[in-house]
Amino acid sequence: YGNSNVFDESNIKDVLENWFIANIDGLSFVVERDFDNNSYEPYYTDDLIDFYGMYVGKVGTLSVREVALMSDGITTGYNFLNTANGFYLMNANGSTNVYYYKEGKINSTSPSTTLSVRPVINIDDVNLLGDGTIDNPYIIEE
Repeated sequence: YGNSNVFDESNIKDVLENWFIANIDGLSFVVERDFDNNSYEPYYTDDLIDFYGMYVGKVGTLSVREVALMSDGITTGYNFLNTANGFYLMNANGSTNVYYYKEGKINSTSPSTTLSVRPVINIDDVNLLGDGTIDNPYIIEE
């Protein structure tokens, strides 16, 4: 994450933007949207709407709320959220730490901890093939 737990001032923002430029930039169906980067202490999962902490851009990463809702009831078995190293989430935890997801749990750590990053993009006005499973993943039909 870097030296700061504020997304707009973080290394993670630069890593995501550089990944986007190298891999995705220029595709017309990728659209700018809001990403929830509010600081949660504690986090709640009643809904995904948060009008106070937003970052607007074409690339971000998952928020604490999104992962909490997606992982609710999921065991630590095989699913797209679980990785051996864990990955950063978009949100700060209070004034110094950041959230990450690992082995089925949302945790908090120092922003200087080395973890993975999962880019998230938003797409609009496309035809999708597949059903989103591991055996039949989504494919954008151009």
